[in-house]
Amino acid sequence: SAEIAQAIGSAAEIVARQAAASKALKTTHNHVH
Repeated sequence: SAEIAQAIGSAAEIVARQAAASKALKTTHNHVH
């Protein structure tokens, strides 16, 4: 249903944000060192 698709989309967006934040954090960490 549309609700399930929306929930999956929201979850995917959260995962993408976490991955981007993790990557940015790692990049900053590597840059500092």
